[in-house]
Amino acid sequence: MENKATFIDAVKHQLVDFYTTLSETKKIDNVRKAYIEGFMFAGVVLQLVDNDKLKQVMEEAHCAVFNMTQAERRMGTAFNTNTEKAWAVYDDPAWKRNARGKSPE
Repeated sequence: MENKATFIDAVKHQLVDFYTTLSETKKIDNVRKAYIEGFMFAGVVLQLVDNDKLKQVMEEAHCAVFNMTQAERRMGTAFNTNTEKAWAVYDDPAWKRNARGKSPE
């Protein structure tokens, strides 16, 4: 039982670190992600934990960092309607934007 609890704590710690880095950099560290996935798979193979418990631990770690569930975060990202930055490039008239891209001949 002690090994199981230690394993779950280790997984949660790794996930919190991963999600914290993701939150700060907005980039997924694929090497770290693969390491964590392998670590979790080893726990399943060694019968220290099952997939349902791992999903629960992932959700807890995600909530601890982002203050929302993974589903809520996905929905917020998918329906992010803040397009103000994207439209700023069109503030100038087209003839001015096109003139900037041309080099003097």
